[in-house]
Amino acid sequence: MNWDISTKTNLYSEFYLNNYNDGNFQQQSSTTIGHKFGFFSVAANLSNSRYAHNFQEKSGYYSPTDFLSLTEVIALEGDMFKFLHCRVATTLGRQRIEGKFGSVNVYESRCTTKISPTLETDFGYTYSISPAKNPGENSYNNRSFIGELRLKF
Repeated sequence: MNWDISTKTNLYSEFYLNNYNDGNFQQQSSTTIGHKFGFFSVAANLSNSRYAHNFQEKSGYYSPTDFLSLTEVIALEGDMFKFLHCRVATTLGRQRIEGKFGSVNVYESRCTTKISPTLETDFGYTYSISPAKNPGENSYNNRSFIGELRLKF
């Protein structure tokens, strides 16, 4: 469901039921409300996921029986020049995995350059910190660089 409450405020919500061929079952929901203030935007996200069985060790996919996340996103986005559109955002929040709580932080930047009317490139960097699975372990730190070339026909 996507609802434009006003021209600057949006509510998005989804719910999934997934039945896996290995006998696992998942319920997943996510809700986001966001508001834009010119170049700035803020949003709040609530996500929940429950698998019937945690098959991470058995089948290798992330499948916690208890996952809950509440985050806030603050972003600055707009055209820096006629040919360059950029977004800088931070996500801060808390999550619960298998009954253990921790902080979640994501820092992200992404720009799109318009080389011609039919050719664009994206480039960006994301750094995220999420809590470790077990107490006493280090947090998960993920860094990613992205690049994309798009040709419009």
